[in-house]
Amino acid sequence: MPAAVSDARAASLPAQAPRITIDRLLLPLALLGTLAAQARTLTFYFFQDDYVPFGEIAKNGTWEYLWRLVLARDLTPNWRVVPGVMYLASYKLFGMTPLPMHIAMLLLHLGTVALIYRIAVRSTGHAWAAFAAAVVFGVHPAYAGALGQVAVVPHIAAAFFLAATLNAVFDCARAKRASSARAWWAAAIALYILALMSNESMAIIFPVFGLAFVLFGEEPEGRIRRAAFRVLPFAVIGFVAALAVKTCDCTEASSVYSLDHAPRVFLIYAGRLLYPIGLEPPFYIDAPHLYAAIVLLAVASAMLARGPAIGRIGAVWMALAIIPHIFVEDHTANRFTYLATPGFAMLAAGCAIVLEPQLRRANTRAPALAGAALLAMIAPWYAMQTHLQNEPWRRTTSDWQHLHDELQRVYPDVPPGARVEVIGGRLTHPLDDFFVMPALGWTIWSPEVTLQTFAEDDPYAVKIRANNNPYAAEFQHGTLVPWKNPP
Repeated sequence: MPAAVSDARAASLPAQAPRITIDRLLLPLALLGTLAAQARTLTFYFFQDDYVPFGEIAKNGTWEYLWRLVLARDLTPNWRVVPGVMYLASYKLFGMTPLPMHIAMLLLHLGTVALIYRIAVRSTGHAWAAFAAAVVFGVHPAYAGALGQVAVVPHIAAAFFLAATLNAVFDCARAKRASSARAWWAAAIALYILALMSNESMAIIFPVFGLAFVLFGEEPEGRIRRAAFRVLPFAVIGFVAALAVKTCDCTEASSVYSLDHAPRVFLIYAGRLLYPIGLEPPFYIDAPHLYAAIVLLAVASAMLARGPAIGRIGAVWMALAIIPHIFVEDHTANRFTYLATPGFAMLAAGCAIVLEPQLRRANTRAPALAGAALLAMIAPWYAMQTHLQNEPWRRTTSDWQHLHDELQRVYPDVPPGARVEVIGGRLTHPLDDFFVMPALGWTIWSPEVTLQTFAEDDPYAVKIRANNNPYAAEFQHGTLVPWKNPP
């Protein structure tokens, strides 16, 4: 009787709000930390190759631009369909204002942070390990500069869609009903296609999804056969995408591909993931990155052999995502580590899960204390390095903004057929005169106007000073001064 009275009294009380645990705050904290570290890129201007797709839009018009985009006949190392549509929407809606594109890039980045957290926490049940993975990816300085350059959208969009694909693969593997499994399988395939439409080099990633189908599947009977069947469309789509790019030879990157430095470049990028300071050219590797790469590959091998599923998937993702970028023979770039960083982050989550039982044996509170202390040290250091390594990109984008503003100020209107020639300033690299400077001129005036820049000591600068071009000017103490008054 007393128990019945107690139950009745409890039923009559108002329902209490669910208690907010620290686990529910981890994802918002990861997103806020990422936003705090990366928000500065919203102030960046355009940078070099950023102008090329906008120049093509101005030159070709909307429909021809889209048609060339779909057929991979656009200029540059293949701007891909999804980024190309983003460029077009930004140009048509906002003109040459970079902020909307930077907002879109940051939102995609934050979305990938959330998706990495989701797959880690749902596949392991360890919220702190998922938090570590999300923070590591969100603020990692290895890809510093990527979020500040509009032309890096192919990498950022591809990472988002690949992370979404992995989440859909997980839900497919864990689905209780066949209809749900088929729906998630179809969603995963569609998301993978969007990833390849963002960056076709990620055709190499499909083994990750095959491994995920095997590791996440709960029914042991027929798991391998079922995983092979489910990953088959990913393999076919990946091979077709890779074959199409190779056959059409429609990406300029193919002209700089070589096997000469590939093993060394792989170690450079792997080493930078673990020690994100410095970046060597393909011709040599410094000791810190060499040793860091050896350590990272040893950890990844051990994780692949005996680690939890999230760590194994991360190890394979990381290695595969590095490979497409190691064949560029003439330069390395921070952005080439962006697509490998989600794998590195999931590998870090796997390491946290492996170490937790060892620490718990000593003290039940040891894992939480050790994890909090490690994150308290690494996250601020990552954020500081992201800030410091973003600074050169910010300064360079300021140079491009200064050139753009000075050109508009001195020559507000330039007639078709005119040639604008600029001497001096900070942006006089000869290679820019092939595609970048013309594209800048098209976005400022029209596709019928040619823009070129020359260094002060360039032999052609003497001829420019001596000719009668009314659209020739020279930078003097940071100000663009025309040689003649334009008509």
